[in-house]
Amino acid sequence: MTCRLNWKAVRGKCSNTARSTASTAVAGKAINEARKQAEAVWRATKAQLDLEAEEATPHRTEYKNLIAEWESVLRWCIDHGEGMTAAVSRDKIKALEG
Repeated sequence: MTCRLNWKAVRGKCSNTARSTASTAVAGKAINEARKQAEAVWRATKAQLDLEAEEATPHRTEYKNLIAEWESVLRWCIDHGEGMTAAVSRDKIKALEG
């Protein structure tokens, strides 16, 4: 049996065996499944890291406090029947969140 030193030989495919073709197909499926699982784990990990990085920025706390302040203004306006001020506060909240 002679194997050429290339990427096919690394994956288990040699030039003189019929059995190696079948083992390569099985190995290829396993490799693809492992790659898909690794990519899914990476996407989840990357999303978590991005979220943590965004939350760690110093202006993020100030931004959340500003939205909370406008939400409290909106609640007060609704409770006291201030329709115009409630509309303004809704617009501010939309602008901050959007």
